[in-house]
Amino acid sequence: MTESQFSAKLLRALRQRMPSAVVWKLSDRFVTGMPDAVVIYDGIASWFEFKVGVNQVTKIQIETLARLKRGYLLRYISKDSWEITKAVKGNPGSPFYFGYGQTMDELIWCLENICKQP
Repeated sequence: MTESQFSAKLLRALRQRMPSAVVWKLSDRFVTGMPDAVVIYDGIASWFEFKVGVNQVTKIQIETLARLKRGYLLRYISKDSWEITKAVKGNPGSPFYFGYGQTMDELIWCLENICKQP
């Protein structure tokens, strides 16, 4: 699965599960480090960078996510293996959601809960 396919699937599912949220795929080839997506729920924005397989996050992506305060790196490792990490200044931090052997529905549930945290 490509990052584009992965992000489209996730964002489509979030739009269905969170109809009152604003869910945007961000796309700007001229701004370095811009996250892939933002979900705004109850006026609070959560920012996401998506990576698939061995694709690496860059230093500028980590710094941008950390500056946004609610920036998360979501790494899709395989069809039943993923992790979500909250970015902190200087590095992506330690993963705080793991989904080894879990379903895509459980991943969506984790993202929904992140977005609904005050």
